[in-house]
Amino acid sequence: MFNDLSMCRMARHPGHLTNCQPQENEDVCAVCNGAGNFLCCERCPRSFHFTCLNPPLEDTPEGVWFCNKCQAQTNPPPREPKGLFSELIDNINRQNPASFRLPPLIRNYFTGVETGSHGEYVDNRDAKTMKFG
Repeated sequence: MFNDLSMCRMARHPGHLTNCQPQENEDVCAVCNGAGNFLCCERCPRSFHFTCLNPPLEDTPEGVWFCNKCQAQTNPPPREPKGLFSELIDNINRQNPASFRLPPLIRNYFTGVETGSHGEYVDNRDAKTMKFG
């Protein structure tokens, strides 16, 4: 998308940042810590892979785009009706997606549990040896 991904906010909306200092965006995805093409938040330095967003996006959205956290600060989504999962749903709507990472105690305790460099679960089971049913 951009050769200099850290300045993609300025490239998308050069007139939007008047009266403020240019802020560099992160050069890794805020969800998975991976490199690649990003959608950059217009308010904070976070950058996201299109597929790491919830819901995933296929194309760059029109106009200014804010991550869930920044959007919730300026224009909070309506509260869910009281119920068993209402607090959980409210938190999901107000936070950015995050990749699942196994806690260090689990990573180091169980035999055969493998993780990547950032603590993400890696499934190294051989599909031929798995039994279903």
